[in-house]
Amino acid sequence: MTTFRVKIVEAHFILTKHQNPSDKENIMAKITKIAIGGGPCGGKTLILLRLQSDRDISRESVFCPEMAQMFLDKNFPRSTPGSIFYERQLHLFQRAVASSQIVFEQAMINLAMEKGKRLVTCDRGVLDGAAYVGSIEKLCELCGLDAQKILASYDCVIHMETLAIAEPEIYRQSGRSESVEEAIRLDKEIKRAWQYHPNRLIIPSHLSTDEKFDRVKEKILQVLSASCKKS
Repeated sequence: MTTFRVKIVEAHFILTKHQNPSDKENIMAKITKIAIGGGPCGGKTLILLRLQSDRDISRESVFCPEMAQMFLDKNFPRSTPGSIFYERQLHLFQRAVASSQIVFEQAMINLAMEKGKRLVTCDRGVLDGAAYVGSIEKLCELCGLDAQKILASYDCVIHMETLAIAEPEIYRQSGRSESVEEAIRLDKEIKRAWQYHPNRLIIPSHLSTDEKFDRVKEKILQVLSASCKKS
C-alpha cells in the first residue's frame, strides 16, 4: 500500500494563496499513518504510553489521541440503554467521534510535517466506530464517509485483542463496564471493520505486555522502513 499522500485541500485547515513554492512541495509530503485499536482491555493504552516514551518511535512520531474518550471525558450526553433516545444519542456520538477524528488526524499530519517527523500514530482508527452501530455501511451512512478512502488513509492497522478472549476471569476483575461476552463481540466487530485492510496486524491477547510491545514496535519500524524505500 502506498504511503498516505497528504493534500491540505482535503483538510479543514486553510493555506493562503500566498504560499511559496517550498510550501506547495510540503503539501504533497508523505506521512505514514498507523492506527492502533482493538477490543476492550487489550492493552492499547499501555502500549501507546510505552511507544510515546520509546526513543526510536517518539523521535519519528506524533500521537493522535482517542476521540471517543475525549468526548466521554467531557461528559458527552448519553442515554440509558433501552431508552427511546438511546439509539439516537449513540448515532450522534459516533458522528461526533468520526468527524472530529478525521479533522484531528489531519491536524496531526500538519504537525508532523512542521516538526519534521514521518509518522502519525493514532489511538484507534475511524472505522472502529462500526462496532458500535452495527456495520461499516451503517457508520458510513451516518457520517457521510467513504469506507475505501478511510481504509486507504491508513498505512497500517494494529489490533490489540481483548483480554476477555484469552483470560476471561482476569478480564472480569479489570473493572471494565463491558461483560466478557460484550467485549468479545466488540473485538470481533472491530476486526471485521478492518478485515479488508491490506496491512493489518492482530496482537493476540495471550501475550505478555512486553511481547505485545515488541511486536507493535517491530511492525511500526517495518512500515516506516518500507515507506522510506518507496519515497
